[in-house]
Amino acid sequence: MRTISLPGIYKLGFVDCSKLHPNLMLKSLAGIPIAILTDIADVNFVGEPTCESISDNDNNGRSEKTSLKFATTMQIPTDRPLAFIVRCVNGNDYLIGTKERPFPMVKITTETGTSSGSGSIATVEITHCAIKSLLSVAV
Repeated sequence: MRTISLPGIYKLGFVDCSKLHPNLMLKSLAGIPIAILTDIADVNFVGEPTCESISDNDNNGRSEKTSLKFATTMQIPTDRPLAFIVRCVNGNDYLIGTKERPFPMVKITTETGTSSGSGSIATVEITHCAIKSLLSVAV
């Protein structure tokens, strides 16, 4: 088992999975550089997002599970599959999700603000399980 915890995240974004090039996961496994060539919607987050990827052998095969968690005040669309882009403080960019299934699972928990003045906030948890779920990309 191998665990990767990304350094500080300073930028998040998402794209519609259907707008990505095909077979990005296979290209990444083969060591072929991949790029995001579509518009990226920026995500305004609150606090510090976290991203963790766990790689393990599953029935004599590779399996990787990536989790991204952040809080935001904006609406994240849930009507279509989304892939998420994570930019770290060290300059590396990562993609969670591809054009093909399985798509990342998005769980959104919304909390209303209190009457004393705190605003409402949504906690977003993205989970993606695949042969390789955290892809290094060029944006």
